[in-house]
Amino acid sequence: MYKSHKKLILVLLLNLLITTNLMAGKIKSNDLNMWSGVEVQYDIHELFELQVSEQIRFDQDISKFESNLIDIGVQYKPLDFMKFAAFYRLKSRTDEKNHVLILSAYAEKEIKRLSMEYRLRFDNEPNQDKDNEYYLRNRLELYYNIKGPVDPFISGELFYRFNYDKGDRFNSYRLRIGTDFKIAKNQKLTLHYTYDSEFNMKKIDIKRVIGLFYTIEL
Repeated sequence: MYKSHKKLILVLLLNLLITTNLMAGKIKSNDLNMWSGVEVQYDIHELFELQVSEQIRFDQDISKFESNLIDIGVQYKPLDFMKFAAFYRLKSRTDEKNHVLILSAYAEKEIKRLSMEYRLRFDNEPNQDKDNEYYLRNRLELYYNIKGPVDPFISGELFYRFNYDKGDRFNSYRLRIGTDFKIAKNQKLTLHYTYDSEFNMKKIDIKRVIGLFYTIEL
């Protein structure tokens, strides 16, 4: 049963990549980015956790500052397999600042050493025209528990724009592979590589992202 679950998940992610590439148009840009940041988590109650994070992003082959993200929010976990989160994000660029609302719901399942997490997320990210676009983001993430300090993971995420009538509502996806490194009891480093691509467009932007994050639980 366990092996069949792994095969099914890998097939689904591969089908997502093949299907979206078939729907993609000409490549407008293919850029290497770097996203790095730090997050602090603090238990304010047995069901509530305060989370504060800052992230810096670089684009144009990691040569130019793209944005700074500051997130402040609360996570609520009423059940072992379910949690909810609400965040305010300040997104700063060189010449502008944007205020973003993020709402998320998570469902978790463990099968032996494999942990699966489905996340449904809403946010109102501004687009290139500085107008807000309202997104629903579906992400499936898989962690494999190796005995020791390393926990590898893979994930696939699909972006859906609702209240959008100018074209296709599914417009981008992300595939990610990475690992967590436990460096202390309540501290970890996360390293990942992400393939971020638009599709259902005549010309698409592709981002190849190297990510490095430090997390501490207080």
